[in-house]
Amino acid sequence: MDFFQAQDDARERTRRLLVYYAIAVVVILTAVYFAVTVGFFVFEHLDQDPQGYRTRVFTSQRLAVTLGCTLGLILFAALYKHAQLRAGGPAVCASLGARPVDMGTRDRFDRKLIDTVQEMSIASGVPMPMVYVLEGEPAINAFAAGLTLNDAAVVVTRGALLELDRDELQAVVAHEFSHILNGDMRLNLRLVSLLHGILVLTIFARAVRRVFFSRESDSSEGASELPSVRIRWKLRLKSSDDDAKIRWKVGGYPAIAVAVVVVIALVTLIGFIGSFFARLIQSGVSRNREFLADASAVQFTRNPVAVANALRRVGGHDSVVEAAGAAALAHCFFANTAYDFLAGRFRTHPPLEQRILAVDAKWDGRMLARREPEPTAQAVAAQAALGAFVGLLRAPELGYARDLLAQIPGEIREALMASVGAEALVYVLLLHPDPERRARQWHALEGDVDPEVLEAMRGLSANMQQLTPAWRLPLLELSIPALRAAPGRVLRRLDAHIDAMILVDERVDLFEFVLRRIVHDRLLPSMTAQAYDPLAGRPPPPEEIRGAAASVLSAVVSSAVHDPDQAAGVVTELSAAAGYTPPLAYAGRTEFTRTSFALDVLRSATFADRRRLLSACERGILHDGQVSIEEGELFRAIAGAIGVPVAPRAGVGDRSGGS
Repeated sequence: MDFFQAQDDARERTRRLLVYYAIAVVVILTAVYFAVTVGFFVFEHLDQDPQGYRTRVFTSQRLAVTLGCTLGLILFAALYKHAQLRAGGPAVCASLGARPVDMGTRDRFDRKLIDTVQEMSIASGVPMPMVYVLEGEPAINAFAAGLTLNDAAVVVTRGALLELDRDELQAVVAHEFSHILNGDMRLNLRLVSLLHGILVLTIFARAVRRVFFSRESDSSEGASELPSVRIRWKLRLKSSDDDAKIRWKVGGYPAIAVAVVVVIALVTLIGFIGSFFARLIQSGVSRNREFLADASAVQFTRNPVAVANALRRVGGHDSVVEAAGAAALAHCFFANTAYDFLAGRFRTHPPLEQRILAVDAKWDGRMLARREPEPTAQAVAAQAALGAFVGLLRAPELGYARDLLAQIPGEIREALMASVGAEALVYVLLLHPDPERRARQWHALEGDVDPEVLEAMRGLSANMQQLTPAWRLPLLELSIPALRAAPGRVLRRLDAHIDAMILVDERVDLFEFVLRRIVHDRLLPSMTAQAYDPLAGRPPPPEEIRGAAASVLSAVVSSAVHDPDQAAGVVTELSAAAGYTPPLAYAGRTEFTRTSFALDVLRSATFADRRRLLSACERGILHDGQVSIEEGELFRAIAGAIGVPVAPRAGVGDRSGGS
């Protein structure tokens, strides 16, 4: 399944989810209405002075009030949880109490995790996600969370770091990256918000029981400080008649209080309906996706033994996560997060035995409790086409990423661990080889940039001379996690300084555009304290999509074809081959600023439109049968700007063979 098909499939599953959700809401509303009706019957039966009042099974007033209040509560709970999760992966991790891993950590287990995630990020083209650890969790488990590629987070338990070897941890991380690429991550967070809505009655009933029907607190016994109200209320009526003072009491309990108790008891039972549907929806969304993620991890690592062994260690150890809130995220985890006594389709994950056999048909049925030596991953030949690297986990790129990370000079690796060094690295990447322009760039920074950043730039400049242009994008991507940790004001200052360095000669070259676009896209959630959601609204009109696509494709073609008439013919030919009917019109030699605006429009386009655009851009770059480093960087920047990850290609830049 390619990236675009996976996204379409995720949308189809979302529609199916909403159908189940609608059924759950209707069942809950109906049950609540009848629970309230039962409460009225109880009150009528116990009231010693009914004054002729007769309860009917159905009244429009009771229906409107009950359904309105219940539906309002469900919608409020779902929207409240959605608002909590709008910041993406980091918000989810914070809700579980997960600890962010410092990029400069010296802890060997944390370092193993950071290195593994970095390899996966470079190899897959996915922006480096934030990395978290669930401390105090001895279980072996992990999950990925986020709304977009730029606000993703990968979380593993402490038990996974301690119990899994490098290959097994890599298999688990590859499994989570598959969820990121296949659209599961976004769907999972939507599911958390929706499930909170149908589970709110259980939460509400529990809170009411605690507040109103608990015993009075006794500080000497260390009882709860929550306010409590005794149920033995005496209803004091405005009457001098002593009988009237206790007229509505039944055995010492007010009739209305007994009715309320009955309603709350029934609502508590109705909460189990929400729990049932929640588990049903979780299992329907999660089970098949786990098989696909396991298969993707095998495809990427080329090490089915490591994937199977990671699952075997879960079976021989434990995957139960005790953190508060883990139940709502059960469908997101690598394995079951709680003891699951439900059989069949109501489990959130397929049985471990089935998952292991799916990746290792010769499994002997034994689980693993201790580590055993495992073979390393094997590489396979890579395809040459750029489109083959869109949204896929591939073994060749993993080897390339590992080699690249191993060759980065220690001084540069050290700089990437802190925001000061990462900011300096971004500026160094922008320094132009022309001495005059380089001097003007330094002048633009001096006096406005922190002295420690300038000092770090001087140290990095010498080390960067050892590296070829092929290192530029990987190093830029590796600098993003440290920059995300910087305050918003620092990031906005970085944004302004990048523009100042680029515009010293009042023009924007190809790499400057690529760097500017990547930094903006990756750091936008951190600068705005809110994740950018390209699918939050409706896609732009088709005419606007076509115009934006024409601007982007024209910019790609113009970078290689300088004759306007020839470029116009190439745009027509390539867009027709990519499926545009009628073909796109050449937009002229557009400025990169205009191209950037066009990419903003295309972020909200359908996945079919984005696939078509990337197909046309790929054809434009491969028009001469060769791919330069700059062209490969441009393709990755365009894809990243519209929310499509593209893995790097080892060997890009060899103009002789079009590799």
